[in-house]
Amino acid sequence: GTENRIHMIIDLYDAPVATYGHLNPGQKCTLKERCEEEMTFYNAASPADYGAAVSTGAEPYTPFSKMKAILTTNQVMLLSQDSLSWQKINADGDYEENVISNGEGNYHAVLPGEHMDGIWSTVWALVGSNSLSRLMHIVTEGPETGSVLREIYLPVTSASGMAQFDDTIFIATETGDVIVMSYPEMEIVSSLTLGSGSAVNAIHPLSENSFWAILSGNGNDEVVKVVIEDGGVFTEGWREMPGANFHSLIKWGDYGYLTLDAGSNSLVLLTDLDDASSTGTVSGEVLWQSSGHRTFVKGLSVVNDIAFIGVSALDASETGIDWAQQSEIVFFDLVNMEELDRAFVSADGLLNGVSVAHLDGKSSYMGIEILSHLLIPLADKGTWGKPYQSFLEASVDVEPVRGLLEALGDDIWLEEGQITNAYYDAESWKNNVANVKPGVYGFNLIFSNFDGDNDLVYKFPWWEDYFEEVLQPIIDEALDPILGKGNSRNRYERVQFAKMTPGASINTHYDMGGWVNNAHRIHFPITVVDGVTFNMKDTMKSETLNPVKLEVGEVFELDNKIYHTASHVGTENRIHMIIDLYDAPVATYGHLNPGQKCTLKERCEEEMTFYNAASPADYGAAVSTGAEPYTPFSKMKAILTTNQVM
Repeated sequence: GTENRIHMIIDLYDAPVATYGHLNPGQKCTLKERCEEEMTFYNAASPADYGAAVSTGAEPYTPFSKMKAILTTNQVMLLSQDSLSWQKINADGDYEENVISNGEGNYHAVLPGEHMDGIWSTVWALVGSNSLSRLMHIVTEGPETGSVLREIYLPVTSASGMAQFDDTIFIATETGDVIVMSYPEMEIVSSLTLGSGSAVNAIHPLSENSFWAILSGNGNDEVVKVVIEDGGVFTEGWREMPGANFHSLIKWGDYGYLTLDAGSNSLVLLTDLDDASSTGTVSGEVLWQSSGHRTFVKGLSVVNDIAFIGVSALDASETGIDWAQQSEIVFFDLVNMEELDRAFVSADGLLNGVSVAHLDGKSSYMGIEILSHLLIPLADKGTWGKPYQSFLEASVDVEPVRGLLEALGDDIWLEEGQITNAYYDAESWKNNVANVKPGVYGFNLIFSNFDGDNDLVYKFPWWEDYFEEVLQPIIDEALDPILGKGNSRNRYERVQFAKMTPGASINTHYDMGGWVNNAHRIHFPITVVDGVTFNMKDTMKSETLNPVKLEVGEVFELDNKIYHTASHVGTENRIHMIIDLYDAPVATYGHLNPGQKCTLKERCEEEMTFYNAASPADYGAAVSTGAEPYTPFSKMKAILTTNQVM
């Protein structure tokens, strides 16, 4: 027509909104989280002066967002003269410190310990006190936080740092010795004397038999390459450092080695340390310098090109630590050469370390990269023209999975055969599977609600009873090279199996819902058979078919927001394991019981149901009767749309 049509459109909840947020002029907000966390203003130096610049179209100013984005667990570990603690970043951008252990002595360094439920739940801490040095195996998560599982006393009085290369641990001392230990046995293999008598301030492993060491004594520090060969110690490349009292030695890509110069309170990049032809003083470039007087820099980690720098306050004499003043962590962007943020911490005394060992054990001597996405960024999902299939360069042996499926029998694919598992009880989901994927059967091991909420993810009984032990090593093999050791284990949104039987079809569709937007879909082909076609399409009616390549054990990520379709005219079953993976870890997984039904609309504990059970405790003999589920609370709750009376 020739005139405009205008509607006002309102979307109305059944229940009241508890509190409305309020946005400012010029503010941009994704509404994925509290908007205060991610507010951006066009070309504004700060949120307060967006006014004149809202229409410039410049890139938004996000001083906090980049630093926060790389902290996938929202925390770092602090080591001080009297405590080991988590420094957590809260939802509102504030910082909170949670003590893991204190009062044991001077906490110098940590290495990852053991996994529990996908999280590094313990660390090995190097602690010194009363002229004794020891390794302490400490619980860092859960109700037993701070508990010491094991102690190993070392044959030195002044251990001051450590680093791990594969199965070898190097421990530095203030007397010029280096202790070599085996991991995970934690047994001493040898004790090396470098012969200088200087303190070993930093170690950077190069292999299981070689490392760089920074030695601090009188005058400028020195750096030396140490090689262990035939039971002897050989040193080469002795060079002088560009100053005194250096700590940490972290390789940053191809740019060089990052270190902290406590003498000048600066972050320094050593640019020619690997150059065998270079002699004399190592070339150093100052990247950042503490702006405060009476400070002491020590403690360095690098994640995704962001340096985390520990800054402690000195007393009036500038020779000791001012215990009355708070220390800080500085977050410095190495690419753009700008300080992003600072966080005050309440750690007691000198900060010895700012560690991200829970993300990667190599972080004590290497800059690490924790991807906020796999191969297909979440922001690109559903965009035609972007990659729709990306291989993870991982070919895994799926024969153990195939053997387990055969051992459990064909009934596991049918609902009546899953009574010892749990049920995702959503009629819309069941109808969708029946209508869109006739002839496709499956079962769930981990599952989220439709919105993909990070706090509504549940592990089903079969995950722990049958599958975790077999699947986890295979998943680690595929994903560890991308995400770091074990870092996929607490990011599962969904883990499920799908069997496509002969004659089955998957009608053209694309997946919808928050669970799709929030996670990456990873396929592990378990059986690939003749007669199966799997294609991607740019539109529903497009006749252009783009085939998905399928090979047994060849793991790939698929953009399930793109139209896809499949058919099976062969004679054998096609089986895939399918994983949906969050970018950020799940805080806590729920655990379902055998026979439990759950809609996942709310916490499943609130609405758990068991077949013909008088109570959740006695569902056992009745799970197969097919009777209506027992829901003592659900009917009353359903009629209270606001969940309240007056």
